[in-house]
Amino acid sequence: MHCKIIEIVAGLEKPMRKGKWARSEDLPESFTVEIADYTDDLDDEYIERLKDSFVESFGEHCVRNRNWITFDEKAKKVDAERRYKEFIEAAKTLSELSFDDFCGIGKSRQDVEETVWKLTDRFEDKFGLYVYVSDEDKMVPFDAWLRRMKPGERYFMGGVMDYHW
Repeated sequence: MHCKIIEIVAGLEKPMRKGKWARSEDLPESFTVEIADYTDDLDDEYIERLKDSFVESFGEHCVRNRNWITFDEKAKKVDAERRYKEFIEAAKTLSELSFDDFCGIGKSRQDVEETVWKLTDRFEDKFGLYVYVSDEDKMVPFDAWLRRMKPGERYFMGGVMDYHW
């Protein structure tokens, strides 16, 4: 499966020069050890289309001015409703596990593991879109980054890369 990585930087006064944008070789090695089989750079035209698509996915809750983006508070809720419902369902299922189920005596271990995976995946998708916080040299699943994002703050979008898992 292929997914994308977008470089997002907070606190810049001036835009980063294109030659300074992150490329796949800049990503932390731990990412290719833990998540990705490999990463690739993308061509400029495709990067622009992906940035457009990314911003459009937030509707009026994200404003783009060239490579600068600003989110409002409601941006945090975009796409969260479905994930939240599935998260609550998985939490409810896990809360109803008997001690025997937990120990692997009752329900199949696979059923329990799938529900635990679903719970964690709906909270933080580790095989979806990633944000590369280049000033911290840190990879963050997008949904986790979005929870920490400060509405009204201006962010810079730099490089966009592809990864395979």
